[in-house]
Amino acid sequence: LFGAMASLERLELTDIPPGGIRHLLAAHPFNLRELARDLNDDDDDDYEPFEYPTREDFLEFLDFLAHPDCQLQDFVNFDTALVESISASAYEAADERLRDPIRSLNNVMRDKNCTLTFFETNPPDEELAFWCKMNKTCPNRLQL
Repeated sequence: LFGAMASLERLELTDIPPGGIRHLLAAHPFNLRELARDLNDDDDDDYEPFEYPTREDFLEFLDFLAHPDCQLQDFVNFDTALVESISASAYEAADERLRDPIRSLNNVMRDKNCTLTFFETNPPDEELAFWCKMNKTCPNRLQL
């Protein structure tokens, strides 16, 4: 898998350990267009589809979205509770972006990313939806 990062365009994850997102995105799969969490496992009612991300996972995700070569268009089945669980107090936060992770994600969408056009969140986040709509309507908005 990791030898083919340059051509990876779609990835659906059924299980990924803490730290896995960081390692995946650190390989810079900039051609990745869709990243999805698979929430379905018909065989097991107690199935946990996705471990909680680490703070490092989330920061790597922000850096990936902010990179000018990022081409990610769709992020499917994102649970904002996963991100809220990593928020840090002002005392704990070595990185300012961890104080309010959802705000940090919206800041990246507003200031750095113009490719993400679909970001499915649960519960829905109106500001993220707005920036996705802006990216779809005006994909060159950051150059204006």
